[in-house]
Amino acid sequence: MEAAVQALMSFSVGHGAILVLSSFSDFSNPMPRAVLLVSVIDVATCLVACAAVHAMVGHLAALLDVPIQGALPATSRLGMAFAAVPEALVRMAKPGLWAFAFFLALYLLGLTASVVLTEVVLSSLSDQFNGLREMRTICSLVFCIACFVVGLPICTHVREMPM
Repeated sequence: MEAAVQALMSFSVGHGAILVLSSFSDFSNPMPRAVLLVSVIDVATCLVACAAVHAMVGHLAALLDVPIQGALPATSRLGMAFAAVPEALVRMAKPGLWAFAFFLALYLLGLTASVVLTEVVLSSLSDQFNGLREMRTICSLVFCIACFVVGLPICTHVREMPM
């Protein structure tokens, strides 16, 4: 059930990413085939990832000789993935290489998500205000700098500035 929920959430229909990215597609492309292909690949990827994480948790539980519920201290689903995968990678041959590959994949996942969401915002703004199309590079730069400045307090855990 968790894999099905994750598969549906991974489509991100409410974010507008699919609509914006599909606007770059050629008009003559067979849309039903593309939709089916993307959907099947997305669901299959989510199911394989869910099965892999649960297999890692089960293997760790067997190694530690504890029930599956007690194999990891994390209680959330996200914590389960981030606790199970690194713990399993430590037990593999050449753990440094696998850990590097895992965290590189996470970094690239976050980077591509940021690029797509930036494209969603900028495409929406340029569709609403036609004058922004000529200044696309400047708008991108201003938006990225604004997101960086807004994100600084989140990353540095700054709460309130003393007066």
